[in-house]
Amino acid sequence: MSSESEENRLLAGPILGAVGGLVTLAYGAYEISLAEGAKSVASLGGFPVGNVAGAVDAGVAGVVLGLITICAAVGLWVSPRKHAALGALIIVLSVLSLVSVGGGNGAGLILGVLGGTCGVVIGPGHPYTGARGEPPSGAAAGAHFTRTGPPTSDTK
Repeated sequence: MSSESEENRLLAGPILGAVGGLVTLAYGAYEISLAEGAKSVASLGGFPVGNVAGAVDAGVAGVVLGLITICAAVGLWVSPRKHAALGALIIVLSVLSLVSVGGGNGAGLILGVLGGTCGVVIGPGHPYTGARGEPPSGAAAGAHFTRTGPPTSDTK
C-alpha cells in the first residue's frame, strides 16, 4: 500500500469531522437568523410567534457544538497520537448536535459520526498505517511491511 493512500486514510477522520462541525455550525447560525427574523416580523405585525428564545438558544448551542467539533477535528489532524479520545469527542459532539439543531439537518450528524469513527479506528497505531502514513515498525508491522529472518535466495 502506498504512503499516499495511507496518508489519505489518516486525513479522512479530520476532514469528515471538520465538515460535519462546519455543517452543524452553519445550521445553528441559520437557526439563529430565522429566530431573529421571526422576532422582527412579530414586532411589526404584533402577532405571537411561539418560542423564539428556544430557537435562539438551540442555534447558539449548534454554533458552539460546531466550533468545538471543528477544533477537535483540527486536533485530530495535528496530534494523531490522541486519535481515540478526539475521535470519541467528535462522535459525542455530533450526537449532542442532534438534540440542539437536529444534527445540522442530519448531514452534520452523519459526517461527524463518520469522521469520529475514522478517527477512533484509524490512527497511528493502526496496523495498516504508521505515524503520518509511514509503515509501522516492530511487532505490529506484520509481514505486510517488513521482512524478518535471514535473506533467502529470492532476494537480491
